[in-house]
Amino acid sequence: MKKYGKPFYILLFSWMFSAFGFATMLPFLSIFLTEKYELSVSDVGIFFILTAILRAGFQIYSGEISDLIGRKNIMSYSQILRAVFILIAIICMKLNLSYFYIVSFLGLSYVCASMFQPVAQAALSDHLPLNDFIHGYSRIRVAGNFSWVLGPIVAGYLVKYSFESLFLVSAVSSIIGAILIQKHYLDIAKLDNAKTRTPISSVLQDRLFLVFCLISFFLSITISQMFSSLSVYLSKYKNLDSSLIGYIFAINGFTVFLFQIPISRYLTSKIRPLCGMSIGSLLYMIGYFSVGYANSLLAYAGLLFCISFGEIFVLPLGNATVAKLAPEKTIGRYMGFYAMTAVAGWSFGPYIGGKILEFLDFNFQIAWQVISLFAFSACIGYLALDLLLRKRKSLRNL
Repeated sequence: MKKYGKPFYILLFSWMFSAFGFATMLPFLSIFLTEKYELSVSDVGIFFILTAILRAGFQIYSGEISDLIGRKNIMSYSQILRAVFILIAIICMKLNLSYFYIVSFLGLSYVCASMFQPVAQAALSDHLPLNDFIHGYSRIRVAGNFSWVLGPIVAGYLVKYSFESLFLVSAVSSIIGAILIQKHYLDIAKLDNAKTRTPISSVLQDRLFLVFCLISFFLSITISQMFSSLSVYLSKYKNLDSSLIGYIFAINGFTVFLFQIPISRYLTSKIRPLCGMSIGSLLYMIGYFSVGYANSLLAYAGLLFCISFGEIFVLPLGNATVAKLAPEKTIGRYMGFYAMTAVAGWSFGPYIGGKILEFLDFNFQIAWQVISLFAFSACIGYLALDLLLRKRKSLRNL
């Protein structure tokens, strides 16, 4: 088994605590907003859109700045700020302040959290050769998805007591991840040639990369439904208990935990990255297409299992592709831009999903079929991009 250095394991454990903070909060955030403040599904979508506007800029510039000053402080301080805003939101809840303040501070915590992921992915590429990136990233994702197994289950029980307790656990987990990075991570990403660096807008001239990001944006619209439209659908329209919803979402983390590493070994040796992402997109499409037909816990578990396999294919291959596409010493910039497009899809997705449900008068079978079409379009897009590159015999080894 390949041995990794200390910085890799610090990233792994910090990623795990960061993921636990998300895994406890995100599956129930939409439920919190709809049940506590009686917001509609599309209103919750507007919340995600507004945070997306801020997250987009923060993500691309956090990646860019990390190329210049290093990764360490951005990873740690973003997590601390996330925790601070969550704690302020909890205080607002205790004081029975207007939901405007609570939603605003939760939104700011969501924005701060968005800075961690692209910088952490760039940090991973700093310490691993490109050929080992998928293997290393897969191991970190296994650790992160261990948190996604525990997080929704823990949250499902905490929410029965109060949403405040759920948010508090999320904040504490983020603080632990920040301390690990600040105290123990060795930062090697700091450039001395900042004055000769090309402007950040140069990424907009990379047409291949932009096409790849556009396809990924469409896929993210479907992916985003898991913790917005799907969680509200199971809670409000299928009347599932919060603990059952927690167990259903834990299937996602458990599946990735078990299968990410063996499948990644197969992916790196047998399948071209874009073809693998196309397969993953198809699995996402099948999973979400099936939502409207599911009427039992076993059926919900099956579709989450299918969606989770889509994630196993898409996420490591997507980040490995970005690492290959990025010119030397701009990995943070490219990771930030890629994360920004994914966040745009994740943020517009809940609003789009909510509007589709409302437009179709909550005809759930048709609505989920329409939502799944975004993933199907990504499936076709990745295949077309792979075919184009092979015809051109691209030098970028995709």
